[in-house]
Order: sequence, then C-alpha cells, then structure tokens
Amino acid sequence: MQRWGISRHDALTYVRGKRTIVNPNRGFRKQLDVWGECGHNVYRSIMVDGKQVPKDAYAEWQKEREQEKERERQRAEQDQT
Repeated sequence: MQRWGISRHDALTYVRGKRTIVNPNRGFRKQLDVWGECGHNVYRSIMVDGKQVPKDAYAEWQKEREQEKERERQRAEQDQT
C-alpha cells in the first residue's frame, strides 16, 4: 500500500490476483484502513513525555480494540460460569 500508494481495496485485489485464497479477517482489514488513513504512519511527528503520540484515527482504533477485547474477556468469564 505504502510503496505503490494504493488503497486497502486495491492492495487486496492485487494480492487476491496472485493468490485467490487470501481473505484477511475484519480486524486486519480495519487495521489496513486505519494505516492508510494515517498516511502509513500511525504516530504524529511529536513526542510527549518521551512517548510517541498516535494520530486520531489510530488512537480511536486502539480504543475500539481495547473495548472489543474487554467484551471478549467478559463473554469468556460468563461462559465459565
């Protein structure tokens, strides 16, 4: 995507043309969308307190992913009871 300046859709179309079995899951496709939206770099060019600062789209994705992981954890706990 970065090298050729193409979208996730175009990248997957290209890869599927080479290997038809390719079928990345929803989470990976979302990561590719965020990476493309962030200009192929998920961090801002500044640092705060020695830490890299994520771009807004990446920070939102991280938040959504953490919420999803928490829901999965809660479901697993319920399944054990």
